Amino acid sequence: MKKNFVTIFVTMMMFSVLFLLNSTDAVAKQQSPKLSANKVTLNVGAKKTLKVKKSKKNAKISWKSNKPKIATVSKNGTISAKSSGNAIIKVTVKQKGKKFVLKCKVKVKKATEIPTSPLPVPSGTEKKNTLFDTFSSKGVSKIYYWINDNSYTVTDQNKISAILSYMSLLEVEKTDNPQVMGGFSMVFSLSDQSPVSIGLLSDKFDINGQYYTIKNSDLDITTVIKLFLGI
Repeated sequence: MKKNFVTIFVTMMMFSVLFLLNSTDAVAKQQSPKLSANKVTLNVGAKKTLKVKKSKKNAKISWKSNKPKIATVSKNGTISAKSSGNAIIKVTVKQKGKKFVLKCKVKVKKATEIPTSPLPVPSGTEKKNTLFDTFSSKGVSKIYYWINDNSYTVTDQNKISAILSYMSLLEVEKTDNPQVMGGFSMVFSLSDQSPVSIGLLSDKFDINGQYYTIKNSDLDITTVIKLFLGI
């Protein structure tokens, strides 16, 4: 009887130790630093900033690209796509005497060539609205857009100018909010005023919540803008 009790006690202790080890390992994994993305696809000229999650305040973080000719990375984790190809961003996190190595695979695609003239939307090439004059004069330094909750940055002034020129050729009229979910969103970052939010539907767009219907084009404006952005 005593022998059986000892056997049962030892077995229970072994299970307890194993449970504690597994629990400790699970907690450690939950508390380990992680990257905001493990895979990124960018067009040449685009940028994306990675974040290290669950790192300590005094953690030392270093960033390195294995192929800087394809993609570089800043000390703040901003990836800049340089040329088409594949690269790996390696992130080293040192905290509390431990070292963690994180990696993000980067695929850089050749950007779609920007048309030298506006696409065949409007009849003629005369300006049809002045909605974007302010943006042109103030200077749009960046355009941000989102795909599947991932944010992307475009700083190519050729692309930005092409989009502004195209939008100014559209004949528009004010309309009520169509109450339609979805669409494509982007933000113009201006040099000396607050960012401007632009939402696109197939035949409508809004500027900071004011909607406009396009009257002189049968093309889907979302498709056109994505072409200019090289998506």
